[in-house]
Amino acid sequence: MSRANVAYDDLLAQARFVVLDTETCPSGDGHRIVSIGAVVWRNGRQVRVYDQLVDPGVPITNTDIHGITDDDVIGAPDFGQVTSDVDALLHEPGVVLVCHSARFDVGVLNRELLRLGTGEILPDVPVLDTVTLPKLVGMTPPPRSRRLSALCAALGVTNASPHNAVADATATAAVLHALLRIAASNGHTDLSRLIADGGGHTTRSIKPSSTADTRTGPATDAPDSAHLATHQLLATNATGDALDRWADDVMECALRRCHLTTDKADVAVAHALALHPRLTDRLTTSAPTFEPGQGATLVAALSALAPTGIVSPGKRTTPITTWWRKHKPTIDALPRCDADGRCPDCRAGQPCPIDVAHQPLAIAATLRGDARLSTARRHDISGHDSKSTVTRWANQGLHDIAGYAAWLVVDAWLADANSGRADDVIDQAMRFDAHDPRIIRLRAERLTLQQRSGEAVTLATTHLARRTTDEGWDELADWLARHLADASVYPTPPDRTNASPRAVRPTGRQRARRFNASTDDAQAGSSGTQLRENGAGPGGVR
Repeated sequence: MSRANVAYDDLLAQARFVVLDTETCPSGDGHRIVSIGAVVWRNGRQVRVYDQLVDPGVPITNTDIHGITDDDVIGAPDFGQVTSDVDALLHEPGVVLVCHSARFDVGVLNRELLRLGTGEILPDVPVLDTVTLPKLVGMTPPPRSRRLSALCAALGVTNASPHNAVADATATAAVLHALLRIAASNGHTDLSRLIADGGGHTTRSIKPSSTADTRTGPATDAPDSAHLATHQLLATNATGDALDRWADDVMECALRRCHLTTDKADVAVAHALALHPRLTDRLTTSAPTFEPGQGATLVAALSALAPTGIVSPGKRTTPITTWWRKHKPTIDALPRCDADGRCPDCRAGQPCPIDVAHQPLAIAATLRGDARLSTARRHDISGHDSKSTVTRWANQGLHDIAGYAAWLVVDAWLADANSGRADDVIDQAMRFDAHDPRIIRLRAERLTLQQRSGEAVTLATTHLARRTTDEGWDELADWLARHLADASVYPTPPDRTNASPRAVRPTGRQRARRFNASTDDAQAGSSGTQLRENGAGPGGVR
């Protein structure tokens, strides 16, 4: 057996993996759970499957996302009746909870327990998030987005029924095993280290989901069977008319705010160079007519298809930054989601596609098709101020792409344990207003280490005024809240200036600074010399 296989088996043996997913619906006090799915693995073998519908106690208004209706949950237990099941899943020895986007799933579980008011809490177990795991294990190339469908496509995992809790949990388990195999091949042997590198989260350290999440809301324009028939896979050899029909189908998805839009785009990445310009044409033509949520749905598909390196309209090649400079005003002007029209990402509590549309473009423009940032490329991105790519993009007004590119370089240096290089990039990004929220957070952290807490708080507070749904802003806000809480418990020590009368120079007493060559000191020195020559030195009158 190879060393990688031994390491893989060892990683599997270090925990009992409970892979869990929830499906929810919106309500006035946050998300309510309508389904819980979990699969339990031990030593590489599935030992249990848990699949339970839950009566949320409120009308289910987002059936188009998960297919669960009010009729489906008639007779189903409410969340209070299934807490013992969740507790039993997590109370086994050596459990590690695995979720794709643990912040959402664990947060909603904690929120539901808080809503019950019984004082029950989740067993405190480590949490592993398959959103962050690809980067930790060195997956190359990295997934194109944070979505489970994108990760499944990259790893060759088939999800039989997306947005079904137990199907998503099963797919996440398959993803987990594929990522652990990559981890083993890259020399990782300690599961607890991977958990720590991912943030060291536990079920109790993740906050309950917001009670007033403005990104939830009723579903609209649910797709019918005729539309769902358009979600067939695009043939590998598709050209011309087939590509145009696919783009038209995605346009219909956008108008319906279809929850399968990004899944459809994720599995068509092989045709990204041909499909991206087709969707761009439809965006520019239809942008003035889009209703809330429709434009964001189309932008999400465009982001999923962001080609590696360049966008190719027709036979010409256009740099990604040129495309973004041209189309950013159109995307920024799209109507945002509201109570009557919400895009799928908004209804699922994910960042608004409009807010994070620059990120996949920055990744493509920075990596240029490579799986990782080489040292040479890092210097190209953030080398000497006057020549660096970050500087050039920022001077062109592309502050968002410049900021995210700087963050990618910082992240790469930190992964190499080179904090000095990372600090240089952070300083450069700050000088040229490439203010990605992750850059701001790291800068604030460094200010606190320099005992400049006031500057750190001002920096974070000032930039949070332009907060969007980008999760980087959530991380910055969480850091600021923790820092302020710590400061209230451990305030800055008072000034320790020695005020003893013996240590304070009497008023009017002066002493020449003997080793300072300034004019004043030189004059003072010469005066003292003259006094001594005249017999009136410190010893008194002769």
